[in-house]
Amino acid sequence: NERVGKTKFCNSFTNTQSKASYQSTIPCRIIEYDTNINGISSDNKHSEQFEVTLEFWDVSGDLQYKQCWNAIKKDCHGIIVCYGNDTNTNSKMDVSDIRMFYDHFMNKSMNTKQCLILSMNNETPPLNQDSKLKKLKCINCKYENNNNLSSETIQQVLEWIGIVFGYHDYAEFGVFD
Repeated sequence: NERVGKTKFCNSFTNTQSKASYQSTIPCRIIEYDTNINGISSDNKHSEQFEVTLEFWDVSGDLQYKQCWNAIKKDCHGIIVCYGNDTNTNSKMDVSDIRMFYDHFMNKSMNTKQCLILSMNNETPPLNQDSKLKKLKCINCKYENNNNLSSETIQQVLEWIGIVFGYHDYAEFGVFD
């Protein structure tokens, strides 16, 4: 789905200036962002704060760019699926849309912890309708009055990054809807 807020999320998370008017992403935009995260070891016994460089691959939700997806998913360490509805076109996402992105971008070496669902409209997707998707973490993406991501949302995303990627010093993320 298009226009659910992938670019707004990426811009706000990385403190990137947004354009004044809506422009659809064609087909992908990459934003690098340095931040500190608290990495958790896979056995949950150790944690350490360290700096990482994140790559957010802001991918168009328009299916006409599907042919680019194989190149985009190469070396991807985690995916964020933005779930929401385009209020301008009344386009509605459903579980099959999430499953399509999950099936395409989750490679065999990844596990369900490496996929995060961001609910862009405070509407929780019915993930329990799908045996694979019901294992995914879902958080509500909240913004403050000035259209900046809430500190709560930033903290939840950083915690997800730290838990999933532990002590990796470089992570690439695909952001899809």
